[in-house]
Amino acid sequence: MVKILKTISNILLTLLIVILLVYFVLKITNILGIYRVMTGSMETGIHPGDYLVVKKEKIYKKGDIVTYKIDGNYITHRIVKIENDKVITKGDANNVEDEEFSVDNIVGKYIYKSKIINFIMDYKYILVAVILILFIVSDFINKDNKKEEEIEVL
Repeated sequence: MVKILKTISNILLTLLIVILLVYFVLKITNILGIYRVMTGSMETGIHPGDYLVVKKEKIYKKGDIVTYKIDGNYITHRIVKIENDKVITKGDANNVEDEEFSVDNIVGKYIYKSKIINFIMDYKYILVAVILILFIVSDFINKDNKKEEEIEVL
């Protein structure tokens, strides 16, 4: 039982470290970003609370769903018009187009959303705590077992 607990905690801890490393490397290099949707402007496909993965692209076209930054706010809407370096977007559930902005404001194109990402992002601190508790408990039990083995050998 102790070995199973130790193995599970080691696998989970390793998986968590790998996920965090990948996330931070992607975030630092601006290859991918993860953004949380706060409004229903993109209903019915994208809902408030969803986490979206966006990827920086060299070329964007009409119909692409993009995340862009205006006045410190991140917005995810669909491109309805591109002329020169100016872009106009609109939320799928909105009646009015957004104000025109520069293509340089685009952070990336929406490529993926997942319930797993939502779960991990919503419960990341609890997941880390559970994994660390498992690791500490299994390590503590393992040390107690080694002490008993040492006593028996003597």
